[in-house]
Amino acid sequence: MTGHPFDSILVDERIRLITQLAGSFRVPAFLVGGSVRDAVMGRPVRDYDFALGGAVCELPREFAARSGGTFFWLDRERRQSRVLTGREGERLTFDFAPFRGDTIREDLNLRDFTINSLALSLIRGEGGLLDPSGGMDDIRAGIVRMCSRAAFADDPLRMLRAFRFAATLGFTVEERTLEAVRSNPVLLGKVAGERIRDEFFFILGAPEAWGSLEGLHQSGLLSRIIPELPDPPRGIALAASVERVAGEVDRLFPEDGPLLPDHLQR
Repeated sequence: MTGHPFDSILVDERIRLITQLAGSFRVPAFLVGGSVRDAVMGRPVRDYDFALGGAVCELPREFAARSGGTFFWLDRERRQSRVLTGREGERLTFDFAPFRGDTIREDLNLRDFTINSLALSLIRGEGGLLDPSGGMDDIRAGIVRMCSRAAFADDPLRMLRAFRFAATLGFTVEERTLEAVRSNPVLLGKVAGERIRDEFFFILGAPEAWGSLEGLHQSGLLSRIIPELPDPPRGIALAASVERVAGEVDRLFPEDGPLLPDHLQR
């Protein structure tokens, strides 16, 4: 894999430790999801996700002990755990979960979007990169595409996550995926409010949030998130104006240019 975008990950001492532990416990271990996607795109990776074919309690605990990290459960019933390593400001997150299904390919097919349906074997020569849904092609095309028609029924928050990924990655939501969202906005009512809030704030924090808000409005999701908004919501045009002004502060206010960005950021 010389020159491959995963080289810097595979030689990291913590990843090598996880690889060593997977060998010791004799279980398949894969780097999966967003961490693989970000590596492919050349984005910094600070949150690592692993799918394990066994030792889902033992391996993360041993990794925490040997890396000086902190282990805790994210969902004990589902055996999903997290290990935090490093100091504040240099913190890295390592999440571990068992395969969804019997094999890694079944796991990938049950994920939300093709761009996240990627897995990298930690053992060189044992499968390499797995991409059963065409996620690499969609990354190159800048498309957010659902893995299956059941994706939103399995977790309705994924409808909101489609717009979040489009906003934060600079992608567009594929038309059939958009149509599936438009057909099922009522499903968002099954999702806990704090989960919706977190995804919505990610969208609002992304560049050109007004475009994402317009997409949410057209899909029927925005009125589910904020039922009090009028139809059409006047605030979207205002958000667009504010973003345009904020992006041209130096030109519009040359004398106050150095001060206004800091003020607006606060």
